[in-house]
Amino acid sequence: MAHLALLNSELHVDYELGEPSHGEHNRLSQAVTLPPGTGILYPGPNAIPLSELPPEARPQTLVVLDGTWHHAHYLYRDCKWLHQLPCYTLQPKEPSRYRIRKEPAEHCLSTVEAIVSALGTLEPALPGLSELLTSFDHMIDAQIEQRQQ
Repeated sequence: MAHLALLNSELHVDYELGEPSHGEHNRLSQAVTLPPGTGILYPGPNAIPLSELPPEARPQTLVVLDGTWHHAHYLYRDCKWLHQLPCYTLQPKEPSRYRIRKEPAEHCLSTVEAIVSALGTLEPALPGLSELLTSFDHMIDAQIEQRQQ
């Protein structure tokens, strides 16, 4: 959803598209070429809150892992090249709006919410962030309504 809404984004997928013997892979486990000034949005032990960075120290590019918290943990653990990136974290002002799944802790957000929060900190004048959350809310409402039928 975020990739479709954000013009200056790239999507890299970490799963096998076919049987391993077919060689059809598009793996994030292979290092992706990233520009200088790239960081990762991940709550690692040394992660720095984005909101505490002065403008000149803010990352120019941000890697965001998408998946369940469990999956994101394993991606970060297994993709050793990600460990070379500085880690940044968020300090959400409200709990997640994602009512379909329970987040593992009150400060945890869905990927879309985390991206909106990060961009709101890094680029507060960026238009369309509230609309992205509105679309997210509509998606959740539609999924809940579908379940009830």
